[in-house]
Amino acid sequence: MKHNEIDLLRPAAVFAAVVEHGSFRSAAAQLDLSPPFVSQLVTELEDRLGVQLLYRSTRKLELTDAGRRFLDGVSAMLDAFDQGAQAVRHQKSGASGRLRISAPTIMATEALARFLVQFQTARPALELSVDLSDDHRDAIDDRVDLVIRIGNPEDDSRPARRLFQTEGWICAGPQIAPDLRKPEDLKRFRWVRTERMKAERMGFTDSRTGTRVTLEGAPAMSVNSDQLTRHLIALGAGYAVFPDFAVRDAVSKGSLIRVLPELEMPSIGVYALFSARRSRLSNARVFVDALEAFLKTPVRHRT
Repeated sequence: MKHNEIDLLRPAAVFAAVVEHGSFRSAAAQLDLSPPFVSQLVTELEDRLGVQLLYRSTRKLELTDAGRRFLDGVSAMLDAFDQGAQAVRHQKSGASGRLRISAPTIMATEALARFLVQFQTARPALELSVDLSDDHRDAIDDRVDLVIRIGNPEDDSRPARRLFQTEGWICAGPQIAPDLRKPEDLKRFRWVRTERMKAERMGFTDSRTGTRVTLEGAPAMSVNSDQLTRHLIALGAGYAVFPDFAVRDAVSKGSLIRVLPELEMPSIGVYALFSARRSRLSNARVFVDALEAFLKTPVRHRT
């Protein structure tokens, strides 16, 4: 770093805090500074850099393109500083304060509940807020620290980590599962799908022959809840396609039956996206590290 740029470190950190907390006033309260002084530091930073970093209005703040690029670098710098400070202080978890997590509704599984209980029990100083929604909300507007998404987030600029791979399973309830022996049998039953599954057809590959198979059942029932879909299928309303992680518990207990297992879909990744907001980034990484360890633990050993 050039010597004459060292003076930019403090205003850069203040700028990151303003983005994190969504306003100059909130950032000032967190930093124990006056709002005018925080605003002055950000303005001086923009003057030194020669670019506008934030769009300011009475309702909200928004990053400019230059602001997003600069925030990426500042976040990396602050993250490295946090890691170094934690290593010196021998902080193993650093989990305190509040962590806000957003995930799709399909994540509402017994396995996730078991993990959350374990994680919270081990870290009583950390307050968790888990929002299950299929809407891709704005992380800064909703003050979300960690977002879990299914599918490659290649168009998302946030730092991402792949948690695991998942594949699609065709499932039915015990009432109709014995009647689903061949792909053509699916035409006799209703395909129950969630609203996020817009396609009216779904392609699979028959692992025995390598041929493509297209699912096209009776007129579909569409609902906006994955949990309701699981209940409908268990009661014999038809069949549905689920990510395997969402139904493993139900299949192991026999409330759902995996049918036509020879039909395979390409696996897709489930990713953790870290918000550009800074102060709770270490908490988000502690959460993701613990979740990855949990996922690697054999199911019979999870308590």
